[in-house]
This record gives sequence, structure tokens and C-alpha cells, in this order.
Amino acid sequence: MKKHVFSRMVLMLVVATALCSVTGSAFAAGVDDFATSPEMVSPRYATIRKFFADLTISSSGQASCQVFDTLFGSYVGEVTMYLQDQSSGWQTVKSWSSTGSVCSGSYYVSSGDTYRVMGILRVYDSAGRLIETATTYSNEVFF
Repeated sequence: MKKHVFSRMVLMLVVATALCSVTGSAFAAGVDDFATSPEMVSPRYATIRKFFADLTISSSGQASCQVFDTLFGSYVGEVTMYLQDQSSGWQTVKSWSSTGSVCSGSYYVSSGDTYRVMGILRVYDSAGRLIETATTYSNEVFF
């Protein structure tokens, strides 16, 4: 009986050791794994904390366009904002530029088309060197 118990204990020890010595496999997620993931909202930037665009169109056809940015540290942002229409293949209808954290403008649009705002942010350091560039798009609005 003692020999049988001892054999079982040795067998359990061998199995436990074998299980502990097996290395787990870790797989890094590939770029394509996240391409369709809705959780991935925005990329990480070195100097940009927040960067987004917004578009609203009133019942009279006035498009209110805004691009907002917040930067880390003492960097300076230069924003170029474009109002685009879909019928012409997202061609620019109107553009604005601004230095600072908000770029805004308004423009009367024609009915029967879908519009969006595209914002391009260029970030400069205190010496005026271009550090980073980013692009964002607003929601698409049909008017």
C-alpha cells in the first residue's frame, strides 16, 4: 500500500513539474488585428493630447466647422481646417487656418450633399521646427 501511495505521489510530482515547466506562448497582436476594432479610437502622439473636428449644419444651411487641439508642454499648433463635400470626391469647399487650440468658421452649403470637416494639425517646438503632423475628420452630415 505504501509503495502504491508513493508511486502516485511521484507521478503527481512529475506531472506538476511538467506542467510548470511548459512555457506559455504570448502572441503580439498584429497591425491587421486592430484595423477593424471599434475600440481603437485614435493614435498616440508625442505632442498631441487631444485633436478632433466637429461639424453641424443648421436648417438654413449654415455649416459650423470647428477643430480643437490640446498639446503637451509648450508646443505650438497650427491648424488648417477644410470643409469638404462628398459629391465631388471629398473636395474642399472652404478652408480656414489658425494658430492655437481652436479653429472655427462657418459657410453656407447647398442642400442634397454630405459634408465633413478635415483638420490638419502641425506641431512646432519653440525653435520653430516641425515636430508632428496629424489629421482628423468630423462626423459626416447630410444636408
